[in-house]
Amino acid sequence: MKMTIKYVVVLLVALLSLEVKAGETKKEVYAVLNVDVSGTNNVDRKQLGNILRMHLEKTDSFQVIDKYDMAYLLADEADKFEYCYGKLCLTELGKKIKADKVVSGTVDVMGDMIIVTLRRVDVASGEIDKTLVKEYLNLTVELGYMLQISLNELLGLPNPEALVVSLTKKDAFANTHNTPFSPRLAVDGPRFGMSGIAGKSAKILLREENQGGFNAYPMSFHFGYQFEKQYLNEGNFQALFEFIPMLTGLEQGRVSASFTLMNGIRSNRNGWEFAFGPTISTVKIANVAQDATGNWLTESMWKELHPGLMPENGFRKQLDSRGEIKLDAGFVLGIGKTFRSGNLNIPVNLFVVPKKDDFKFGISVGYNSSR
Repeated sequence: MKMTIKYVVVLLVALLSLEVKAGETKKEVYAVLNVDVSGTNNVDRKQLGNILRMHLEKTDSFQVIDKYDMAYLLADEADKFEYCYGKLCLTELGKKIKADKVVSGTVDVMGDMIIVTLRRVDVASGEIDKTLVKEYLNLTVELGYMLQISLNELLGLPNPEALVVSLTKKDAFANTHNTPFSPRLAVDGPRFGMSGIAGKSAKILLREENQGGFNAYPMSFHFGYQFEKQYLNEGNFQALFEFIPMLTGLEQGRVSASFTLMNGIRSNRNGWEFAFGPTISTVKIANVAQDATGNWLTESMWKELHPGLMPENGFRKQLDSRGEIKLDAGFVLGIGKTFRSGNLNIPVNLFVVPKKDDFKFGISVGYNSSR
């Protein structure tokens, strides 16, 4: 009885092993031919066929006939199948090399686009069971990726969305795929918008000039120019360096210049960006004190009116229209989104400059064109 059970177990294990081996050999046999090319002389059709074959092998879902085996099997009729792209020819070739499916295609370079067409022939029926036609930007150096995308779609396999967008959409954000010869890009342009101040400085701006104020609103327009360098540009993101000189307050009869250096990251997929860095602006600063009647006096005015007497709380250094022009440093944080229309970029940014007693904020809009 024990021996019988042992034999049954051994038999079951052997049957399972056979089933596994049988399942492993059930992969369809694919053959990949050369890819025909028209509209350019800079691309080799045999090389494109090898690239297509390589991408098919990488799926690890089929048994792909090696190019050397194909050359051996077709040695006597190599000339006959040298330019084999039609259904009848592909079917005959597939039967000769005992393939289940044969894949071939064409690449047509037309104006500002490349059209990739792939066909899959079912050898048993002699019919084309699937065809895929896809348009790409005219970037011949990226044909390898185009064939990969088209092959994945032909086989129903997923593709990286960012890669597909960068090679098919004219308004896609610049990256190493759609600007292969420009790893560093410059997108400069004017900036304009509105900024405001909250806190102690806002109250000073509202005061009369004889009290050290500016008789101005704590909101003002600004305009300037952004110089931008993209020093990293890979995958879904690009790293940016920005220099922004700007003038503020001209509409209120006062001028304040600022210079901002920012470092940030922008998404290649949707244009969202985040940046930060130091900012330096010109402001009028004075040492002031408030007397018993509530008037704000500069240090020189106080000494003239109250010789030998120091203010109860001492002098404080703050914004004052009667003071001297000095540099004021801060740290700016910005977030925004760049909208695309062809080669035109329309950036919209929100920014804040937090300080101990003040809070500066604003919105900036601009336009520029990728070069």
